[in-house]
Amino acid sequence: VRLFPFIKRYPRLYHQANSQMTHALSQDEQGHIWVASYQGGTGGISVLERDTVNTIKSPPHQWLPGTYSNARGILFFAEGNKGGYWFGPDGEARQVVDSAAFYFAFRSSDQRVYLGSALQGLWSIDDVGIHTAGNKDFRKINKNGLDKMHILTINEDQFGNIWGASGTKMFVY
Repeated sequence: VRLFPFIKRYPRLYHQANSQMTHALSQDEQGHIWVASYQGGTGGISVLERDTVNTIKSPPHQWLPGTYSNARGILFFAEGNKGGYWFGPDGEARQVVDSAAFYFAFRSSDQRVYLGSALQGLWSIDDVGIHTAGNKDFRKINKNGLDKMHILTINEDQFGNIWGASGTKMFVY
């Protein structure tokens, strides 16, 4: 087992918050690792570039484990129905969806991004426009009670069907 060297070298990665509360990791197109903290409402986001830590100005949310990235940036999910925030390569944050908490994101073969939410079911959006999206661009899928479930995992089968699970139930869309 090898400890991530930044934990020892930089014990306070996020605006002086404890780096042991890291909940989300993602890699951008340049190979930098983005890390987000769940630390008590003061969580931050930092970018690790080799031996350098750059703290990003981010809303003071508790960041959840799920992320989504593409060539245009990274989507992080905030706790407490505070939605998703898109961070471009420049580190600027923009809220793209609110009023939901998301656990998981998955890009399908047809370039749709599916988001699993807390008690609000399955959402989707086209990958091409996710970085400029707003609430109206996200589609909440309301079939057979799906809109009231926790969606904890999402995947796609060889036929293009989207599968998901809530912990107690599974579905195919």
